[in-house]
Amino acid sequence: MNEEVQAIRDGAAVLRRDDLYTLRVAGPDRERFLNGMITSDVSKLETGRMQRAIKPNNRGRVEGLLRVRAEDDVFLIDVLEASAQRVATELNKLIIMDDVTLSDATDTREIVAVYGAQARKVICEAGWAIPEMEDLSYFDVAGARILRDDGVVGVEGYEILAKPRQGDDAVKALIVAGAIEVDEDSVDAVRIESGVPRDGVDIDDDTIPLEAGLVDWISFTKGCYVGQEVIARAHNLGGVKHRLVGLVVDGQGVPPKDAKIVVGEDDTGEITSAVLSPTLGQVVALGYVHTKYEAPGTKVELAWSDKKAGATVAALPFSR
Repeated sequence: MNEEVQAIRDGAAVLRRDDLYTLRVAGPDRERFLNGMITSDVSKLETGRMQRAIKPNNRGRVEGLLRVRAEDDVFLIDVLEASAQRVATELNKLIIMDDVTLSDATDTREIVAVYGAQARKVICEAGWAIPEMEDLSYFDVAGARILRDDGVVGVEGYEILAKPRQGDDAVKALIVAGAIEVDEDSVDAVRIESGVPRDGVDIDDDTIPLEAGLVDWISFTKGCYVGQEVIARAHNLGGVKHRLVGLVVDGQGVPPKDAKIVVGEDDTGEITSAVLSPTLGQVVALGYVHTKYEAPGTKVELAWSDKKAGATVAALPFSR
């Protein structure tokens, strides 16, 4: 296991997050409006808490993966750059009779992520005395907002929302306190090892949420929302034909995104993410296969360019 990956898992790893955009949803109808647009139930979201949610289109496909934060008089939506423009455009188009305003709040903060089993300790030693925090909660301290979100890469994770132009100072303080600065490739390796799909990589606008295993991102008890009928039918009737699975790949060759997954003569799916895992010492991948091949232990073949490799479907996560 390399030093950066070990820090992400067992120590404290720090990096700037410039890939997240933040949308501000305000107005007296904000709760009703959002509940009609996304899969989570924001009426149950209290100040200081967050929810994972999906913005689907009217065909029940994913337009973007969201993290919704509740404040006293607004909701804040964090969304990856890959989907931010599409989500903002579609939400704006659907504000018709609602007393709601949508604005870009990205420039109001700089985000510094800290991952690992020692992350909270290092954050405290760097000057932000945070209490024990539950996943999907946030806490304001020393001029910053600290979020805990373990779902980004599948390990204990925090984000420091520093004031504009203070992100670099936050990174320096965390390194002095014992964090190791890491790059995005190392974070992505841990994400794949943890079996966490990434918006814009493992999920696109042709993905039904249940294909990607996002059942916990969906409320099946709240009222209607855009795309609900398709998602509910897929949930209640098993109406998905493909599923995101883990794959352990033979050999040391890392298949590219879109490498074909084949069983016999059946071209059954494709790879979305792959890495030579520093933790496991073998190549692992995420990809979609037909549900008849989703059982762990199923043997498949991968094909790309003029190369081929055997692989075995594996339960996720590969490593915790």
